[in-house]
Amino acid sequence: MKGHLFLPANFDASQKYPAAVVTGSWTSVKEQMPDEYASVMAKDGFITLTFDFTGFGESEGQPRQVEDYKLKIEDIKAAVTFLTNHKNVDTNEISGLGVCASSGYMAHATAQDERIKKLVLVAPWLHNPEIARSIYDMRPGGTDGLLQAAKEAKKRYAETGEMEYVLAASELDPLSAMYVPHGAFDYYLSPAKAAGKVYDNRFAVSSWEPWLTFDGISAGKEISQPVFIVHSESGAVPQGAKDFYGHLKGEKDIVWLNDYNQQQLYFEEEAVNAAMNEVVNYLK
Repeated sequence: MKGHLFLPANFDASQKYPAAVVTGSWTSVKEQMPDEYASVMAKDGFITLTFDFTGFGESEGQPRQVEDYKLKIEDIKAAVTFLTNHKNVDTNEISGLGVCASSGYMAHATAQDERIKKLVLVAPWLHNPEIARSIYDMRPGGTDGLLQAAKEAKKRYAETGEMEYVLAASELDPLSAMYVPHGAFDYYLSPAKAAGKVYDNRFAVSSWEPWLTFDGISAGKEISQPVFIVHSESGAVPQGAKDFYGHLKGEKDIVWLNDYNQQQLYFEEEAVNAAMNEVVNYLK
């Protein structure tokens, strides 16, 4: 896996610093919202690490662009291992910061890995199979059709080595992974925002099975570490965040930044700074 390591301003190689692994939305690469948040966090005295998940961006792995929660959870734990081996990281102050869809992956990694001392989620997309069905039954073929397509794509890949892809985001193609017209996913389509040269706007069709059957909400039952959430009522699946929050038995807090929507919390300076002010104040 390839990653970016951000060091605090006035970095002193003789000191130890709090640290965080920072991950972004599904289909994203490190140069998008992960680097956005990690760079801001580093200015406030944290060592932060972003990376491309297996099969995405500059990281190795075949097939490409597969949204597989099992792989992504293991990748997060590998990133934690990298930080624990860094001589300037205070291993008692390692946090996991998940933005959007990786929040569920980060939550499960936290439940499984006590080296993650605090969990922070920003604009979290948190779903379970029931919520996923309520969303994707509106798609062509519905949830069952997408699951069948994933099964067939996985079988074809095993037989031929060729993966079937659809667009990750589109305002025109109803078969794309993120299809909402009228600029709803402009973040992924505008070169000025996140659709630069490093973003591969593809989605492996086999990804529908792990995505639609994933349960990021239930991880809340297994987490003992402190959890802090920043979200918006106009963000992605706010009810999922509330359900997850309700499962948490330990120290927890949630802040609602309702002046911003999901995509604003990905990249707009004012929204990112507002979220990071809450996060940094909490962690410090």
